[in-house]
Amino acid sequence: PPGMECPLGSDIRNLGGPLQQPVSKPGYMTLRTEPLKAYKCENVRPCPGGPAGSCAAHHDTTAVGCGACMAGAYSDGNMCVPCDGTVDVLPFVFVVLLALFLFVVLVVAVSREAIKQTNAGLTCVLLMGVGVTTLQTLAIFSQLSFEWLEPMRSILRAVRVLSFNADLLKVACIMDVNVVAQYASRQFTAPVIIPMVGTVLLLKRRFWDSEVQVVPQTVNAVGTVFNVFFISILMTCLSPFVCYSHPGDGGSSVVGQASILCWQGGEHSSVVAVGMVTFALVPLPFLVSAAYGIRKYPAKVKSTHSKTFLLYCRFLFSRFNPQTYYYGSVMLLRSFLITIVPVAFKDVGVQMIVLTATLLCFSALQTWLRPWRSRIANMLDTMNSVLVLLVLVSASLAGGVEVTLSSIGTISSVIFGFLAFGTLASMIATAALLFAKRVPKYSHFICHHKAAASAQARLMKMTLNEESSAARVFIDSDDLKNLDELFNIVKTDVATLVVYLTRDTLRRPWCVGEVTTAFMTMSARVVAVWARGFVAPAEDELNHLDTYIDQDGCNLVQYNIFEIDIRVSFKK
Repeated sequence: PPGMECPLGSDIRNLGGPLQQPVSKPGYMTLRTEPLKAYKCENVRPCPGGPAGSCAAHHDTTAVGCGACMAGAYSDGNMCVPCDGTVDVLPFVFVVLLALFLFVVLVVAVSREAIKQTNAGLTCVLLMGVGVTTLQTLAIFSQLSFEWLEPMRSILRAVRVLSFNADLLKVACIMDVNVVAQYASRQFTAPVIIPMVGTVLLLKRRFWDSEVQVVPQTVNAVGTVFNVFFISILMTCLSPFVCYSHPGDGGSSVVGQASILCWQGGEHSSVVAVGMVTFALVPLPFLVSAAYGIRKYPAKVKSTHSKTFLLYCRFLFSRFNPQTYYYGSVMLLRSFLITIVPVAFKDVGVQMIVLTATLLCFSALQTWLRPWRSRIANMLDTMNSVLVLLVLVSASLAGGVEVTLSSIGTISSVIFGFLAFGTLASMIATAALLFAKRVPKYSHFICHHKAAASAQARLMKMTLNEESSAARVFIDSDDLKNLDELFNIVKTDVATLVVYLTRDTLRRPWCVGEVTTAFMTMSARVVAVWARGFVAPAEDELNHLDTYIDQDGCNLVQYNIFEIDIRVSFKK
């Protein structure tokens, strides 16, 4: 059978006896009640192979995949280790106290009024959030059906604490709980946060700051904690749905709980029911509330009664720049997608490809938008994304990844399809833009020297707008968003370029570039308005434009505007 081997002289009639018989391979095990039905273990170490019921020391030989520990032992990653007396309580107590301390610090920090928060304090909070999110992303890797090597195996085992997995704290040495009760207790972690936050804020108002608004700040603090630990909350709910397959008709087991067979009733039905109820009560309402708050944000900030809304929903927006206020929804979408990858795909090769593609897309989006209010946070987020991707690539190169060639072929075909479609669509869109008749966005573009004619340019814009309600007039102080786009606006979006000529207009490089672009591309009608004091450049000055034009702040050659083109434009 798959997962088993037959040494020379083996005979199934010898099962259970001392004579040679079929045995399981390393990484597999069989139950004594089903000696010819092999179950795959999550890790090779608990399953050394051999006769039915062969498991490593302190593992329950009656549990599928050697996935449970015997009484008096706890799970230390993939191995069961015997408890060693009262000392086992100390790590548990230490971690609980440390978690409570960090929790209080976080609640106090995020409940501070935004106007009193310094940039240094905000940066610290942002860096902590980015770091925790990265660690939770690594925790998802522990759900992949992959044999991790050291030291990554130990790192992933440690970060599982962030998904409310207390195995590392030796809880089994303190109390005896079954798998269902242990899973249910993990689901209470998120709801228990709500009264804990309220208690901390009540104490803060009582002993520290009497002006604390408990209700809105509780909502904000709870939202912040749920936001930061959203991956862990969602991963805990969905963990019963993450299964890996056994050979033949052995079915599948829950990743991290190999003793629970998926979709075969019993314990699995119980944990699935608990997970679905928790999902409906915690992550789903949070997602809906966050989406509603982000959708209402643009209208609310314009309202005179926006303070109450912002107090309640500050956790959604305070971390991001105003122009990327919506990035909270992008973060939640990223967290949701990478969390469901182990649920949606069973083949580890496909899991790695989809995870890599998802992380790469969101990393590119983050690098493009730079949404965080802190430059350091943007840099750290990008760096962490790259490092996480390198971890995945390194794991795949380390070997031991079992892949289904048909699945990889399908994924490759889909990727190629997207590549071909994207290339074709880009070519068609570019051709359409080139040949379509473009309606200029601005009826007039006022080219002027700010130091000498900013008021005149403003008056000219007001006059043009009064004469025609359809007129849309561009002046850089009102409409310029990106200096590098200035010349392209003249090329594509201007009907009439109005050049307000004062003494130094044609000495300013940006004005020179606008005039030259309009003449050389013939994209806009050029109208010159001569002001008193303007003197056209003489022939000698036209022959020495390098000294006539002040290019200290802008080198026009970088924009493909050369002296010969400038000279031709000035003579027109």
